[in-house]
Amino acid sequence: MKRKIIIISATFSILLAAFLLYYFTSSYGVSEQALLGYRPRPGTTGKPTTLPNIGEVYPAKGIKIYQYEKPHRLRAVYLASHSERVGNKVLLTNPQIHWYLKGGQEVTLRADRGTIIVESVGDKGKIRRGELIGNVRVVMDRGTAPDRLPIEERPEDMIRVEVEQASFDNDLLTIQSSSRVKVFSKEADIFGKGLRISWSESPSRLNELKILQGESMHIRAVQNQFI
Repeated sequence: MKRKIIIISATFSILLAAFLLYYFTSSYGVSEQALLGYRPRPGTTGKPTTLPNIGEVYPAKGIKIYQYEKPHRLRAVYLASHSERVGNKVLLTNPQIHWYLKGGQEVTLRADRGTIIVESVGDKGKIRRGELIGNVRVVMDRGTAPDRLPIEERPEDMIRVEVEQASFDNDLLTIQSSSRVKVFSKEADIFGKGLRISWSESPSRLNELKILQGESMHIRAVQNQFI
């Protein structure tokens, strides 16, 4: 019985690494140009409130932030139905983040609420990192064709990750979570706890998609080259 568990655990690790790295090892690189300078215009969203040990809080109805990198290639879009700026943080309601990878793939993050950390770069602001809380969904689109159909119509290209909490680093290109994890794809459904996803820009590729504590996996299809 013990030997069977060891074999199953080893097979789980090999298959997980194989099918994820196979689909994501393609050219990837992103760039950005300063954006944010975010402060609501006076009279449109109410006056700022000063809180002890925090500073001014600027309420807003919603935000739409674009990040670019030379030469003006769109790297990311940050959306939220409501936001409040507190110091160097922006608190978000219903955040939705889109990362556009150089190889053509897209990563979408959604949650009930979130926080992004903004640092000044010259006279502008730069999103460094953030946290997402509540019904966090990460959808990775493996398609690369510019005129491809919406991901909902191409389930074979989708990898969906579900967690309750996740943090991301915009500079290091990482997503991490310590909560329970569900991963769904055409090849397999994987369940466990703890998650780390990381990309590199040079060379352009996905470095890691790892479930820290694997619990179970339901395999639907395995590519011939793995058999």
